[in-house]
Amino acid sequence: MKLNKILIGVFCILTTLFCSCSEDDYTRADLLSNAQVYFSNSAPASYSFNMAEGVQEFSVPLLRINTAEELTVKLVVEGADGDTISVPQSVTFAAGKATVDIPVKYNSSLMGYNNPKKISIKLADEKDKTVYGFSDYDFTVTIASPWKSLGKATYREGFVASIYGIDALEYKVEIQENLLTPGLYRLVNPYGKAYEYNEDGDWDASKDYYLEIHAEDPSRVYIETQKSGMAWSYGEFSFGSLAGYYLSNGKPESAESYYGTLENGLITFPKKALLASMAGYNNGGLMQTNAGGEFRVLLPGYVLVDYSIALDYVGLLRAKDNTYSAVVTVALGADVKKAKAVVVDASADANAIAEAIANEELAAVEIKKGQNYIPVNVTSDKLKVVAVALTGTDINSVQTFDLDLSDKSEESEESEE
Repeated sequence: MKLNKILIGVFCILTTLFCSCSEDDYTRADLLSNAQVYFSNSAPASYSFNMAEGVQEFSVPLLRINTAEELTVKLVVEGADGDTISVPQSVTFAAGKATVDIPVKYNSSLMGYNNPKKISIKLADEKDKTVYGFSDYDFTVTIASPWKSLGKATYREGFVASIYGIDALEYKVEIQENLLTPGLYRLVNPYGKAYEYNEDGDWDASKDYYLEIHAEDPSRVYIETQKSGMAWSYGEFSFGSLAGYYLSNGKPESAESYYGTLENGLITFPKKALLASMAGYNNGGLMQTNAGGEFRVLLPGYVLVDYSIALDYVGLLRAKDNTYSAVVTVALGADVKKAKAVVVDASADANAIAEAIANEELAAVEIKKGQNYIPVNVTSDKLKVVAVALTGTDINSVQTFDLDLSDKSEESEESEE
């Protein structure tokens, strides 16, 4: 239907033009008699290949309009050194043929990984060119980093679920790790057929799409904004994280509160730390997602465990000897065997404190489910509780909770003990 409307519109315009012009003010365009050689406007801007032994080859098509005779076309090539990449200085159209392939040879071992080479091919002679097509073609050639499949990860979706208020589906998706960058993972087609909310036509099945997750530093996980290959009524979805957004915009200090973590094979992000957009909604503007902290990726070979520690500050208890204890209500995950906690200055490094607790270098009280009393042995108005779940000396999880004790007189209670 759209095509019909376009054709009708063009017909009306052409009719108006022809009706308003006389033979006196119409000049016929000169017919081009040369071969009219050109590069296709649909040729890709980049080529990516895997590492391989020896010299490999791919082709760039060159086209022409006038196919009557055999024609040799000279080329000007930039960026090809003859060893890493080589392109011939000319190609020949056979008589009657409208297309000829320009062979591009490359040596992937000389190129190396992630080292794009920029190549430019131009028509050398003006007599071969046409005003109706491209006389030059610029592109890059890259040898992509190698990836290894780790098997099936368990993925719980937190982007779309947050936008539409639907269930956060959990399903199996292939996950790969970059062999050159350990900790760089990618989910393979997580929003293809495996995503049950999709119907046929909702995703691009012509190629693979990946959700890359940077977990090189397990305590500072982020996702750069990337296309998903899935499109609903508002166009294609793109997904990322706030930390990835700030890092890509040169603002690492703003990313600090939004990093995810990789612990015990589980990748998670804080609530509202992920981003999504739809190409046709709000000009593709980014929206905060993962509203309930739904997003998670469980790596193959790991079993989901619950080492969570939830702390709720009740108040400050003052004993007769004027010592203080923070009163907290504690909830422990089902897999927590032992948990300890200590009150420290708010500026202290929580991970360093956890290490000291695990190695018994810092005294801490053991905490149980329910109400607990944690001694306050630090003189400061701004404190925090650091709680750690332990299996022996192994740290399973670390949780912190800020305490503002600037007015102890109002928060304290007399203890009869």
